[in-house]
Amino acid sequence: MTATPGATSNTVSDQLTVPEVKELDPTAARSKLEDAGLTVDETDEKQESDEVPKGMVIGTVPAEGEQVDKETSVRIIVSSGKGKVKVPNVFNMSLEDAETELTKKGLKVKRADSRVNSSAEKDMVAYTSPGSDERVNRGTTVTIYISQGSEDEKVAVPDLIGLSKFGAQQRLAEVDLVLGTVSEASSDTVQKGGVCKQSPKNGKKVTKGTAINITISTGPKATYSYIGKVTIRSPFTNGEENGKVSIVLLQDGRKKTIFSGTLKETDFPYTRDDISGFSGSEGSIEVYVNGSLVSTQIISFRKVAE
Repeated sequence: MTATPGATSNTVSDQLTVPEVKELDPTAARSKLEDAGLTVDETDEKQESDEVPKGMVIGTVPAEGEQVDKETSVRIIVSSGKGKVKVPNVFNMSLEDAETELTKKGLKVKRADSRVNSSAEKDMVAYTSPGSDERVNRGTTVTIYISQGSEDEKVAVPDLIGLSKFGAQQRLAEVDLVLGTVSEASSDTVQKGGVCKQSPKNGKKVTKGTAINITISTGPKATYSYIGKVTIRSPFTNGEENGKVSIVLLQDGRKKTIFSGTLKETDFPYTRDDISGFSGSEGSIEVYVNGSLVSTQIISFRKVAE
């Protein structure tokens, strides 16, 4: 039979389209591919993925959407979890440069609260945790530790006790330390105007530039007593010539006997100007005759430096 000029020949396609199986579990993915009439390899391929959870399907070979022959075997690619990266060496880098290097590797960055002694230059990166060259998952947080310099850069705090504020400041400057806060307190051992306390204490090793706090003596702590005066009229109201008299001070919830003995009628009015109180607050004087309370009166006290 001779073909008519200009006619075309039609052929039936034997190709199939690979369906999408991303993020399915391997069993479900295999069923879906076989339902589409495709042959599936018995062994799955493992591959790292930052997006697809471990154990789920990343994709296939050939890829989804591709047209393949019916006899083509399709291989399933299963996620083995996030890919691991090697922590870069950022020793002696600035914090900014170290953060850049780490984030480029897909790592998160945290700065440690405290500084450490290190052979790295001061204010540069001393080390990281996890350490350099360790393999970790992408997204892992890496802590950066900043150097405060080596032990060799530390100095001993000098003894400042007894020095004036200006003298202490000069002595600190000689060893590359600075004066910190200055407070005042009484001292029984250091004369007024001299340093009576320092922090940190002398001999402690600190980094150069550390501020040293001092306390200036105001001299010995002043001590005071409280003296009161009282005049007591005769407690003998029934014609007695004498009797056992007790005089008691009550003040601030406390009490003490300031006199106990025999007094005569002629001893009154009885005056005491040396009564020692517990404080400067008002008190009361109670007078007892032969054990019976006969009078009460207020007493005031004045503050007297000893």
